Amino acid sequence: MLREGANHSIYTNDIKTLPVKRHRVLDRITANELCKQAGIKPKF
Repeated sequence: MLREGANHSIYTNDIKTLPVKRHRVLDRITANELCKQAGIKPKF
């Protein structure tokens, strides 16, 4: 984790930076979009 924003946590692996909403449950569309942005195959 790089830092905490007001509504998002910002993650990085020194190549990509990815903002993630801070909620207990993410809907399927949001989860799939986060996977695509991170370069991971969507699982839902």
